[in-house]
Amino acid sequence: MHSKKIQAFLTAAAFCLSAAAFPAPVAHAEDSLADLQAQYNQLERQIAENQKKIDQNESDKADQKNVVAAFDTEIRDLNSQITILNKKLSLLNEEIENLNNNIVTLDREVVLLDAQITQAKTEIALSQTRIDNTYQKVLDRLTKSYMAGGASELELLFGAKDLKDILTWQQYIQNATEYDNTIIEELEVNIASLQQMQVQLDECILQIEQKKADAQTQREDLNAKQLNVQESTQELDAKRLTVDTKRAEAYGVLKTLNEESEEYKALNAQMKAEEDRIDAEMNARLAQIASVQEDPTPVTTTSAPTTTTTTAAAQPDPTGEEDESTPSVTAATTTATTTAQTMPASTQSAVTPASYGLICPVQSKSAYVSGTYPYYQNGGEHHGIDIVLSEQGKTLGYPVVAPQDGKVITVGYDMASRGHYFEIDHGNGLVTRYYHCSAVFVSLGQTVKQGQEVAKIGETGNANGPHLHFEVLLNTKNGLIRQNPLSYISVP
Repeated sequence: MHSKKIQAFLTAAAFCLSAAAFPAPVAHAEDSLADLQAQYNQLERQIAENQKKIDQNESDKADQKNVVAAFDTEIRDLNSQITILNKKLSLLNEEIENLNNNIVTLDREVVLLDAQITQAKTEIALSQTRIDNTYQKVLDRLTKSYMAGGASELELLFGAKDLKDILTWQQYIQNATEYDNTIIEELEVNIASLQQMQVQLDECILQIEQKKADAQTQREDLNAKQLNVQESTQELDAKRLTVDTKRAEAYGVLKTLNEESEEYKALNAQMKAEEDRIDAEMNARLAQIASVQEDPTPVTTTSAPTTTTTTAAAQPDPTGEEDESTPSVTAATTTATTTAQTMPASTQSAVTPASYGLICPVQSKSAYVSGTYPYYQNGGEHHGIDIVLSEQGKTLGYPVVAPQDGKVITVGYDMASRGHYFEIDHGNGLVTRYYHCSAVFVSLGQTVKQGQEVAKIGETGNANGPHLHFEVLLNTKNGLIRQNPLSYISVP
């Protein structure tokens, strides 16, 4: 029985030795982080040089071309730094996850080895007791043999009474010799096994100490990387704020330039590319966090803009309160024709824009649309509609209400473009978006009721005059789809 226990321990010891080959964290991630840091530092030097050009040339109207070029380069470099920081955070988070997994595995192995070592020490103690007992048996046999005086077989033969006694004594002598040999052989095997167990136990103890040291090292590495994540996140936030500031400065320069100049066209194109990039980022995030429309809905297509005459939109805003890209509204207003593709009756859905029951977020009889969807009146792309009031001085600070019950899923501020903005998820994939508010009264995760005041109209961000930029988006299984807000609401 004890030989089986010894074998079991030796098997466990073999596990101890094999478990030592624990994979270390991959080194290539460290190299990537070093490369990213080098790229980041190079961009930082370029940004500093561009800022010098901006500071030197900004006051010189004749040198606006260099200022525009410097803004263009600096904003691009800042965005490159943001990309690098995001990659860095991704690598760090991946390493943190690996380190956490490694530490959990090491801790489990330490617990397992601790139990095995405790069991092994118990087995060694029992084995030592068996050896001591066997050794005592051998010692007793030798003592008895010595005390018997070493009687020869001839003396035993003469002392026998008959043939039966002779045969019995011969068998006894033979059995005694075999028994002694068996005891001695068992003693030798036990001693050898005990020595092997002790050697492997010592090795396991060294292994467990190494694992504990490895776990401690990885915990220290984990703490350092978590601190790095915290610092990189703060740096990322600072870079985003810097980009906002630079974009706001660039918009300021844009307003001073001649719209026919090459500088204006170049900076305007760069600002539009920047807007598109941020818009794509916002939509990608929105597609991940918003509810998804589970029911099929007719696919809508939007035609090219057509010129029609409208009455409500023909009223010019006496305060000039419209988006900076929107000229004064005239009777000739661009609208979009929206059509629904015909679907088989079996697949038609009851989910329609009207079924959401949205009300206009600006509840005023004097409200009207000054910036249309999907194009401004001048033909420029516009992702929503701009709502203003025709009553002079009434637009700024006018209440914005929730068009339907929902949950606030985004609240933010972008000084260069969107100003104070937020998004509401109304369920079943429908999301509404609001820009340029002077104040926002809701917080992230808050539920709102239809008609509840959620903000006030403002002109924060990139806006010439107060207005509410309002968007409607539908998050479907096939992706995020922009909607014509006027298909969901009626502006008084």
